[in-house]
Amino acid sequence: MSFNLEGASVSYPNGQRALSQIALSAGSGERIAVIGPSGAGKTSLLRLLATSLRPGEGRVEVLGQSPWALSAACLRHLRCRIGMVHQRRQCLRASA
Repeated sequence: MSFNLEGASVSYPNGQRALSQIALSAGSGERIAVIGPSGAGKTSLLRLLATSLRPGEGRVEVLGQSPWALSAACLRHLRCRIGMVHQRRQCLRASA
């Protein structure tokens, strides 16, 4: 998946700033590892790239398209081309 972020920032309604002026790009076939402590903005970055989170500032381009400039139908089509595997969390069950 190719993408380009220029000055992308994300803030949540509670005022918490998750990402600030991110500049990052990757071409088709490139691999990137996203690592960091809890609360560093990793999930916000991935949600931004999956187009499930809209930046408050900056420019986002995914697969050669600007998601927030697309019609609803075209945005749905773009999202169909993006794969995201969510982290599996183990649930603790009480022993009977």
